[in-house]
Amino acid sequence: MPDASIADALTFLSRQLEHGCRGAIGGIYVLGLEAVAGSLRECPGEPSVAQWAEAALAAARCIAREGGANVGDRTLLDALVPAADALQENASQGAAKAFKAAVAAAKQGAKDTQRMVAKKGRARHSPRWKQSQNADPGAVGFAKWLEAVEKALRPQLS
Repeated sequence: MPDASIADALTFLSRQLEHGCRGAIGGIYVLGLEAVAGSLRECPGEPSVAQWAEAALAAARCIAREGGANVGDRTLLDALVPAADALQENASQGAAKAFKAAVAAAKQGAKDTQRMVAKKGRARHSPRWKQSQNADPGAVGFAKWLEAVEKALRPQLS
């Protein structure tokens, strides 16, 4: 894919996950990646931080719509939405600071799920006392994924 756009690469990744990552989280990531790809497809050249933020919010809207979840339901959205908001709020500070803020917001959002009661997903079947022992795995996974992406891109973001 040497001449592929960022949107093409995200679509390719989505297809790989669709076929190789079973379970609910695979489908959630596929929805999110497809929404990001669709949002960025119209960007001429390299997307700005603000365009990445809007694409992340498009992913959150898609995941919420298709899954019926909202922020506060103890899901991946509790990390994704704060990360997208932080990207948007810090876009004027440059990519490095904006993505660092997004990672911090995702981590905090994931941590906050430990105090939430699951309203969606398999965790809603677990007793509240058990839910309070750990943060939501989907939110934690997203925060760790975003942190890894930020770390990998750090040299290009500065």
